[in-house]
Amino acid sequence: MSLHDDRGDNDLEKRVEVLETKLKSMIEKNLALYSHIKNLNEIQEAHQKMNGVLRRQLDEANVKFEKYINDRLNKARGGE
Repeated sequence: MSLHDDRGDNDLEKRVEVLETKLKSMIEKNLALYSHIKNLNEIQEAHQKMNGVLRRQLDEANVKFEKYINDRLNKARGGE
């Protein structure tokens, strides 16, 4: 479209051009949002894996701690 456009707002060619421009803009925004969502999903998956590792390590530490406490109590009671 030129700077000076004599076509009225009801001109079909002008409306098509405006709609095509809006469509291109929306497609670009949708692609950017899709990429952002993909990145967020990858981050979420990495966090879930890390959380699983940390939870397993915490469980192992708790088991070791309980064994240590039980061993100390048994020794204090005159056991082993």
